[in-house]
Amino acid sequence: MTAAAQHTAAVVFDGQPLDIEAIDAIAHGKRRAVLSTDQRFRERIDAGARAVLQLLADDGVIYGVTTGYGESCTVPVPPAQIAELPHHLYAYHGVGLGRLLDAEETRAVLAVRLASLCQGMSGVRHALLQQIEVFLRHDILPCIPAEGSVGASGDLTPLSYVAAALCGERDVLWRGRRMPAKEALEQAGVEPLALQPKEGLAIMNGTAVMTALACLAWQRARRCSRIATRLTALNVFATAGNPHHFDTLLFDAKPHPGPRAVARWLRRDLACADAEGRNPARLQDRYSLRCAPHVIGVLEDALPFTRSLIENELNSANDNPLIDPESGRVLHGGHFYGGHVAFAMDSLKTAVANVLDLLDRQLALLVDSRFSHGLPDNLSAAPADRSAINHGLKALQIAVSAWTAEALKMTMPASVFSRSTECHNQDKVSMGTIAARDCQRILDLGDQVLAALLIAARQAVTLRLRVDGGTLPPVLSDTQAWLAAHIPLVVEDRAGSGSDAIDAGPARRQRPQRAGGGRVTAAWHADEAAVTRVLADLIADEIRRLRPGGSAPPPPWPANMALDETGFGLDSLERYTVAAAIAEMLQLHESSVIDALPAARQFGQWCALAAEGLAQAGTHLTFRTSGSTGTPKPCRHALHTLEAEADALADYIGPRRRVLLAVPLHHIYGFIFGVLLPSRLGATGTEDIRQLSPLALEGRLQAGDLIVSHPAHWALVERFCPRLPADVVGITSTAPCPDALADALIAKGLARLIQIYGSSETAGVGWRDAAGAAFELMPHWRRTGHDTHAGDPVLCQSSADGTTVQAVLQDVLEWVPDRHRHFRLAGRRDEAVQVAGVNVFPARVRAVLLEHPLVEACAVRRMSAGEGERLKAFIVPRAGAAAAALLPELEAWARERLSALECPRGWTFGDRLPVDERGKLADWSIAPPAR
Repeated sequence: MTAAAQHTAAVVFDGQPLDIEAIDAIAHGKRRAVLSTDQRFRERIDAGARAVLQLLADDGVIYGVTTGYGESCTVPVPPAQIAELPHHLYAYHGVGLGRLLDAEETRAVLAVRLASLCQGMSGVRHALLQQIEVFLRHDILPCIPAEGSVGASGDLTPLSYVAAALCGERDVLWRGRRMPAKEALEQAGVEPLALQPKEGLAIMNGTAVMTALACLAWQRARRCSRIATRLTALNVFATAGNPHHFDTLLFDAKPHPGPRAVARWLRRDLACADAEGRNPARLQDRYSLRCAPHVIGVLEDALPFTRSLIENELNSANDNPLIDPESGRVLHGGHFYGGHVAFAMDSLKTAVANVLDLLDRQLALLVDSRFSHGLPDNLSAAPADRSAINHGLKALQIAVSAWTAEALKMTMPASVFSRSTECHNQDKVSMGTIAARDCQRILDLGDQVLAALLIAARQAVTLRLRVDGGTLPPVLSDTQAWLAAHIPLVVEDRAGSGSDAIDAGPARRQRPQRAGGGRVTAAWHADEAAVTRVLADLIADEIRRLRPGGSAPPPPWPANMALDETGFGLDSLERYTVAAAIAEMLQLHESSVIDALPAARQFGQWCALAAEGLAQAGTHLTFRTSGSTGTPKPCRHALHTLEAEADALADYIGPRRRVLLAVPLHHIYGFIFGVLLPSRLGATGTEDIRQLSPLALEGRLQAGDLIVSHPAHWALVERFCPRLPADVVGITSTAPCPDALADALIAKGLARLIQIYGSSETAGVGWRDAAGAAFELMPHWRRTGHDTHAGDPVLCQSSADGTTVQAVLQDVLEWVPDRHRHFRLAGRRDEAVQVAGVNVFPARVRAVLLEHPLVEACAVRRMSAGEGERLKAFIVPRAGAAAAALLPELEAWARERLSALECPRGWTFGDRLPVDERGKLADWSIAPPAR
């Protein structure tokens, strides 16, 4: 399975091994949990439940089924009361306190418990597994207090809240609101579960909470290691350090895998060949830089070891007693003991805390001019005449010291604090859940330390370049560009704002995106009007596609607008097709609303279902290409990458009063600029200007407006608007903007015309402000080091968590010498041209025209400047064919086989194709024959 397929596919629960990544993906809404439909799997599960019932019928004794719990295992339960026992188990364990597990943690708990029960050794019905699957599908999340488990006999107290919720009791979080489980189940159309004997014990008597937290912590620890390595490289550069400390030969002499890997990454980041790495001015850096591979490398070596412990626990049957479904044997033991998870978490938290201590020491070097080799005290960027009253990052270092000290304090192993409890039945316990929570807390503090070090590295590298000049190695240049786009340089003393990395907080929790100036931007789908506008554009476009020449009723549409012939006029097949388009764009197949979409009867129902589905699984969106040469191609994008682009654009553009849109919101360009960007700019609203004439638009414009449009529309504005008001900024994309048009718009008063280069496949890639200037890569894009892959132009898109995705471009890029991030367009790789913002392929049009029996030869290209904005064709007729008679035949031929934008609008006929003195095809003027 490819990496992309693994990311988007469902996670099938069938008793086969799962990995940490699968649980993490379910927890963060990136993949769905699906119970296997294999009949053999179902039969194995139900066989265990039947074995329990058979033992009861045979008067067998089963712990927790015919006896009390724990130390009360010698107390027999009367047969008439056996059915009540599971309820009593989760009832008396409902004593948890502390914070509630967040949504990601709770999904992970449900997924981990489901994985264990799918082993088929717990004596439960298939119906119980289905109920957990339903909770995950509908995102019904039990409210689970984090505190109250000693880690043996499993996570009894926190898992009692799972058992209760499955039965419709206690509280759940659903659709962003805490409510009684019974109410949520009723609204979702889910029946509460009635537990059978052994099922309460099977849910609760296991290690699901500690294992779930461990899966999430492991992923965060790996991320911490990679970011710490990149920070170390930045800090080595910022202190003018000696990269020879990371020499290949040196690390071959002490071949621990982790330090060798970290040293290799540092050599790559610092672009340091082994023979070139010496710094003759300083042979040895201080330990926090020189020994960084030995500190971060311990964490790297701990990751595969702790993974094996966590994944063994994840894929185990860990309740008590176990029921062998084949023999019916009852196996009493202690698999609920979470010792391996406790050891993994105690080990991992110590390794992470050591890395945080390393970074704290690196920061101490950066801010102290005695050790930073030429950087100003506290990394202050204030000018000399202001330096006395500015303090740079002084307080930030103090905060990092506090966070690091707290993390180090928490490294005391939890697993050594076993306490005898429950009448000395549980006289030795694992404390695995406490160890996992401690690890999570250290990682929370670690996120704060990492964020602070990113601020410091951004500041220090900038100052080092001021002091010494020179250039950054390519990898560090890309990182510094990303940091500079997100973190303003600290010149004058200021409090941390929303644009600083320090406000990121714990990365494991889903938090609102921060906009410039400290504003908080909520999830886009929380805005009902935004969802409605996106759907309106999508539905209107689908109706035009289904009915060539037709259109939807004019918007705005009321919520009760019928989808059938009394409203939109959609028949059942058309309604299903439009519903499928909505599901595709919003990725609603990953939510519980997918089956309800085709059954909707009103526009408002589609909007409500879309909002509900996005709240459950709104992590990705799909946009389609124009489809000028066939079926439009779907392009799937992670929402966080689109939000990163919107953040960067907001910083690049600056505050705006309003956003005026001449583009549809269901296209990627319109979505970024019309849905994600306005709130980040502080705009008070958006306005659709697609139906306004240029003269009407001129009358509506005000200072502070941002116009989002495309070259064809800008050409109309330039032609018919005499003058544009002051402080109006424009953005253009979807097609190249001619330099003459850009200059003319500036001459008419446009303050800036920002040109965006990108595509439906990549979203925005680069920007420029001046006509004829080179494009600059957006902060989240970087070069690969090779610029091509298998002959195709490629770039890497970076995320804040350090992950990268490689993208193949449709255009050939020419990189500007000595400007690592600047490029010019050197033509389409596929030879497409732009017609009205749509990619059209002259080669395809030429092939269609050559199929006509009276065409001997032909050439097709875009009209020259002054001729128009469409395609033109030069035709060489076969012998005996008259041009005047052939023209209407060719026009009809083209209309039947090509889209409107592909049909040539200018026709020229001759006895041979025009060529230049080198024999290459030359341009021609449009000269149609007389009719």
